[in-house]
Amino acid sequence: TGVSLSPAQWERRARPHLMDLKPSPEWNKPWSVSVLQSTANDMLSFLGAAMGLSKTPLSGSFADMLAVRRAAPSLGRGAEQALGWYVQTPGGRPLIGHSGSGGGFGATAMYDPAAQLGVVLLSNAENLWEDVARHVLRPSLPLAVKKTGLALPDAVLNGYVGRYLAADGSAYVVVREATGLILRPPQGY
Repeated sequence: TGVSLSPAQWERRARPHLMDLKPSPEWNKPWSVSVLQSTANDMLSFLGAAMGLSKTPLSGSFADMLAVRRAAPSLGRGAEQALGWYVQTPGGRPLIGHSGSGGGFGATAMYDPAAQLGVVLLSNAENLWEDVARHVLRPSLPLAVKKTGLALPDAVLNGYVGRYLAADGSAYVVVREATGLILRPPQGY
């Protein structure tokens, strides 16, 4: 973990991507500014200390970080915000984690205190994959469904333009606009 990369780290670095999975522009890359960069092993050591699996001078501070919590409805039903961590309780058992993204990368550190299991997920895209971390810790928790768009050629889209009659005789009209297709239901629908 450090602010600047060693020559060996520079050679092994992942190529960053934006949320749409396009390569990150050079000005957006973390090595173009001073930011803290870590390896998965360093993050796992940090997580082990946070979980209390290894004793460090910060052990008491890690425990204190979870002592005060506030409701955090934006994180999900029953979720709470602690100092530096969020606490979610799927199935009534807490999962403690933190995520962040920027500069073409994303990271999630999460653990299950009852099972004494933790996971660190590093991504070379700014997307956050917390559902994957939850699923690794608890396979019964489903992965999120990711919807992706599909770019179709103009000829294919234009083939759907027209007037469609429903069984009751009403007409639906599909029109083409710059952003795609628009369905116009019958008048008075």
